Amino acid sequence: MRALDAIVRHGSHMVTNAEFGCADGIHAGWRIVDAESKNDAARLVPPQFREDAEVVQLRTWNKEEIQATIKKLEG
Repeated sequence: MRALDAIVRHGSHMVTNAEFGCADGIHAGWRIVDAESKNDAARLVPPQFREDAEVVQLRTWNKEEIQATIKKLEG
């Protein structure tokens, strides 16, 4: 309940731009944001939850990159 309250107080953009797993019993939320750094992304998390937040860099791979990586790892 503290987390939901903090999200609402932090701004409505936190609710409209987030996905939540509560319906499956996973009481966590996720947001995909464009940021210059992980620190910049972390600053988007309400302050009281930053210490526990996990910031993960995502990237898209194409088929050729995947095949090259497999070859390199096998090689």
